[in-house]
Amino acid sequence: MSETEPAEGFRHGRPRQIENRPYAEYADRWAIVVGISSYQHDSLCLRYAHRDANEFCDWLQTPSGGGFAADHIVKLIDQEATTSNITRALRSFLKRPAREDVVVVYFACHGGPDPDRPGNIYLLTHDTDPGDIAGTALPMREIDLALRENLLAERVVIIADTCHSAAIAANRRASGGSALVNRYLQELSLSKPGTALLTSAD
Repeated sequence: MSETEPAEGFRHGRPRQIENRPYAEYADRWAIVVGISSYQHDSLCLRYAHRDANEFCDWLQTPSGGGFAADHIVKLIDQEATTSNITRALRSFLKRPAREDVVVVYFACHGGPDPDRPGNIYLLTHDTDPGDIAGTALPMREIDLALRENLLAERVVIIADTCHSAAIAANRRASGGSALVNRYLQELSLSKPGTALLTSAD
C-alpha cells in the first residue's frame, strides 16, 4: 500500500461469528465517520481520505446503506477531525446506542506507532504533530476503551482505511504503521464478540 494514500481495497479481518440479520431488524443504527486528507502539518496530507469518508457517510443514509438517520452519525472531516473531537465522539456519542443497536466506526487517515515507543499505536488526527505523536495523536486504546466500557451495542462494524506516514518514517524510527493498526484492530475484534472488521489492503 502507498505510504501517502489510503488503500483502495479492503480485506476482511477475522471477527468472531455474528448473527447475520439485516439492518432493519435492529432497533437503531449509529455511526462515527472520520476522514482526514488535510492536516495541520502539510507533510501528513493525503488526497482522498476526506472524499471517501464523505461518500461513505452519504451511502449510510441511503436504503442500501442502512438508512442511518443524519442525527445518528458523527462525521468528522479534515479540520473537524481533531484528537479532542474524535475522543469526544468515542466517549460520549457511543454511550447513546442501546444493546440491540448496530454501530459503525469508519476512519480514513494515517495510523501507526510512536517511533519512540513502537508498542503504542495511534491514529494521526488533523492536529497531530508528527514530532510528538504520543502527545498529540489519538491512542488506539481509546477505541478499545470506548467499545469495552462506553458502548452497550452488541453489533459493531469497524472499517479502517489507514496508511503509514512517510514523513514520520523518514525522520524517526517507525515502520509498518498500517499493518500495526490493522493488527491491533483485529485483536480487538477477536476479543469482543459481535465485532466485524474491514481493513485496508497492504
